[in-house]
Amino acid sequence: MGIILTILLAYGLSSLIINASILTKPRMWVTNKYPLLGELLSCYQCLGFWVGLILAIIGLNMFPLLPYIGYISTACVISGTNEILGIITGYLYRG
Repeated sequence: MGIILTILLAYGLSSLIINASILTKPRMWVTNKYPLLGELLSCYQCLGFWVGLILAIIGLNMFPLLPYIGYISTACVISGTNEILGIITGYLYRG
């Protein structure tokens, strides 16, 4: 259950950063000033990795196997799942 909550939290944060209209101006500023970071802010898999890594490092990771698989592995699991959820929600949103 913990990994599902962690994945949903990471996906929610990633989706908020990528899609929220209230964050459009900051996203555009970052994209114009730092193109590489702007690219990061438009990709579920890229952003999901970093969000997952940050969640794991600061201790918000609810994944009980973390001591055995490590922070990077946790971030990779979250990153891949974010990409899949992003594709599914994008498909459903477009109809």
